[in-house]
Amino acid sequence: MLSVVIPTLNAAQCLPAALRSVAAADELFVADGGSTDDTPHIATQAGAVAAPVVALTLTEPPGETTHWTAAAIAKAEESGNQAAASST
Repeated sequence: MLSVVIPTLNAAQCLPAALRSVAAADELFVADGGSTDDTPHIATQAGAVAAPVVALTLTEPPGETTHWTAAAIAKAEESGNQAAASST
């Protein structure tokens, strides 16, 4: 199984060619960063799953590693912890 993720932001002009180039993929996801053009529409018309991107802002000291799970992100968002997670 081949899954392809294409990150986008206002990519309406180049997205059709990118989608054609990966047409053989079993799964196609377009991770959109908040486009204001037709990018999401083009993606869904092509059969891709268009999903908004969740941006994480980590405040850990340099050199430290933090591992975030989906549950930890949801909990941080529910508690209003803007330093841990925020939606774009």
